[in-house]
Amino acid sequence: MFSVPDNMQDLRAELFNIGGDGATLTLPSHQLKALWPFLDNIYILRTQKTNPRQLTTSYLRCRLWPAKPYPGAVTDENRKRKRAAHKEIYGCPCKVKFVDDGLLTCVSRTSVDGHNHDFEAIEKKIPSGVRELAAQEVAKGYTPKEVIRILKNPENGNLKALQLAGGSRISAQDAFNASKSKARPHSERSTPLSPAARQNWQVQFFTTSSARNSAEEQLPPPVPPAAQFPEPPPPSNGPTFAVLKPVASGQSTQAAPTRAQTIPPPFSQIPRYPILYSDPSPIHLLPVLSHRITSSKPFPPVESSAPRPPRISIFVKRDDQASPLACTGNKYRKLEYLVPDIFSPAPAYHYYEFHPATEPLPGPATILVTEGALQSNHTVQVAALARKLGLMALVLLNRDTGGGFKTTPSPDTFTQVGNPQINKLLGVDIRISNPDDPKATDAQAVLEELRQSGHRPYWIPGGASRHPLGGLGYARAAFEIANQENEISLGGSGRFDYIFVCCGSGSTVAGLIAGFKLLEKMQLSAGQRPTTNTTFPPRKIVGILNSPTNPQEWHEERVLRFARQAGQLIGLFNPNIEITREDVHLDSRFVGEGYGVIDDETRKTMSIMAETEALILDPVYTAKVATGMLQWTQGQVMANYARQHGLENVNVLFIHTGGQAVLPAYFDQHLAGPIESSQT
Repeated sequence: MFSVPDNMQDLRAELFNIGGDGATLTLPSHQLKALWPFLDNIYILRTQKTNPRQLTTSYLRCRLWPAKPYPGAVTDENRKRKRAAHKEIYGCPCKVKFVDDGLLTCVSRTSVDGHNHDFEAIEKKIPSGVRELAAQEVAKGYTPKEVIRILKNPENGNLKALQLAGGSRISAQDAFNASKSKARPHSERSTPLSPAARQNWQVQFFTTSSARNSAEEQLPPPVPPAAQFPEPPPPSNGPTFAVLKPVASGQSTQAAPTRAQTIPPPFSQIPRYPILYSDPSPIHLLPVLSHRITSSKPFPPVESSAPRPPRISIFVKRDDQASPLACTGNKYRKLEYLVPDIFSPAPAYHYYEFHPATEPLPGPATILVTEGALQSNHTVQVAALARKLGLMALVLLNRDTGGGFKTTPSPDTFTQVGNPQINKLLGVDIRISNPDDPKATDAQAVLEELRQSGHRPYWIPGGASRHPLGGLGYARAAFEIANQENEISLGGSGRFDYIFVCCGSGSTVAGLIAGFKLLEKMQLSAGQRPTTNTTFPPRKIVGILNSPTNPQEWHEERVLRFARQAGQLIGLFNPNIEITREDVHLDSRFVGEGYGVIDDETRKTMSIMAETEALILDPVYTAKVATGMLQWTQGQVMANYARQHGLENVNVLFIHTGGQAVLPAYFDQHLAGPIESSQT
């Protein structure tokens, strides 16, 4: 007649025995909602509220919390004894709290004292799911006694399900009371509750129990008309959970497997202005490079028992082809989430972060202001966005932050070609730092100057990383990558085991960490439990540092802070706990002599990628990332990873963040041999 998960009784016991002192029980929200009709004889809802972060907090008390009212003088001794027993049970002080973020529900006890009774006392209360099941069968015309007789038949599996669901004490009187109407003759039945005359009830989202009468399975009932299936109630938040949904016998309750990862609220509700193409930036295999890396590993002799080295499959995600705007790169993903605030009647994040404005702008911004090194990709993308939006732009370029200016043989040319030249083409105001006039590029002074002249400036920090919304773009990219993994049908673990990306200002790496953390949480909520039910650990996101200005520990703390900030916005329940230092993997071995300074390894990598895969890198970011990635693939780390998890294939993703526009500025730094004219 119905079935429940085999671990149902364990779940009931865990909810009953939830401890104090901060102990919590975390359960997938949709599963808890589906099972709540079999759990509501333990706790009863008292109050419920939802905060602006879309967290629904429900406060519940033990089902035996009210004191038994005094019924007056009783002379019957049996009734006196019964009342005395009830007096010991009722008045339970236990209170609990359910916090539901839409994905997971965290259960904790809020009262000092736990239950003043044992679990057996709760079993005297019949769950609403069992009562409703009995009531619907009675409403068909079966007598309450017939319903209870079949429900408690140990040979058809229903008794076991009743025991697991806490409804083994249901009686014919309970079934009759729940139906709220007398049984009427049922013209369609030949035997009481025969398989041909009733629906088969199962708990939605769960695989049916194997405990079912084999003879009954051989006589599947016909599927009832759709009109006989009541529509399930609209979804609700908190413990006001949906009731059971009837399905036809033989019809699976397991949802059809869908591998598409949809961005959940509240992340999906954050405003975003589309700057990228509607299709994801492409991911494609680098076949020649993958073959060279794999074939460079020595194979053991045929007769040897030593494990064969894994096949390394290297893919590239072309974020340098993600947008129709000029000089596409990773910053456009970040800027998508800034545009709604830029056009807000009162922008919230327009100020210079170290000297915040005391009042909001009196209207939408009229000019975008940002900063960067001389060959900054970020400043070009902000300038291009401003022109696309019909706004002005002002960029502050600093000679002293590296970027190759101090080491170039042609400093005058370095300031005129590459990204500065594109900024000029875009018609933006360019101010280059000058030791004789430090105020010319002082952000606070420039913003005040613009305000005094009647502009409404919107400040975007370098790389958009220190902007509160800066990590959201690549948190969204994590979902994009996960969906592309499914489309590519990767071998091995079926996903990218290692993801390599540049780490400059830090929010690109941080956004990926937060996004994949939310994705893993969703998979846990859906019952996939990627970190416990499989042997594969979470994807390792490796940020290759491109500046030695600060130690690696400083960058790790910065990325961790940005990741937690993004996690807070996209809906992680407690990002300070869910995102830890162990999630941050940075590598500072490939920074070279400085930010934007080319070394021999960078030149070699750029040549390899261009000659083998026709992939053009930039010398500031992507070439150093590729250098680090190649070192990782040729070392023992990935071989040990494959051996540990029994994989013959390791999937590696390199995220190309653009930047090729800087190449003209490095024309004299021996990126390639000289171009010689030939006589014909």
